[in-house]
Amino acid sequence: MSEISHKLQDCIDNLCSSGCDSVLDAIQQLERGEIPAGTENLDPADRHRVLLELKAIMAVYDVE
Repeated sequence: MSEISHKLQDCIDNLCSSGCDSVLDAIQQLERGEIPAGTENLDPADRHRVLLELKAIMAVYDVE
C-alpha cells in the first residue's frame, strides 16, 4: 500500500496498541459501517483506509 498520513498512522498505532482482540473488533465495526473508538475524527475514506491497513496487519497473524 502507498504511504499514509501521520494522522492515519497514529490512529492505526493507537488501535493496535490495544491488542489483537481490539483490532479484530475495530475491523468488524468498520466492516459494518460503524465508527470504532479512535476513528471518530476520520472521514469515511480515511476509515476505509484504516480498515485496509488493519486487515493487512492482521493478515501477518493469519487471524480474521
